[in-house]
Amino acid sequence: YPLGGSFAEIISDATGIDTNAEVSGASAENMNTLKDGNAEIAFSQTDIASYAQEGKLMFEGAAVDNV
Repeated sequence: YPLGGSFAEIISDATGIDTNAEVSGASAENMNTLKDGNAEIAFSQTDIASYAQEGKLMFEGAAVDNV
């Protein structure tokens, strides 16, 4: 969360776009938040991002195509 907050502040300061950081349930939740269109940037472990993009394991039948 501290890293996300810092990124949000940097983006906001540099662009004037209102940004924020939110606490989540980790990488899989972050990938689903992207998929649902409720975030434009999200942190994830690389293996979870790969599973999401490929529709494997916990993303079986529900691939995330905007990773």
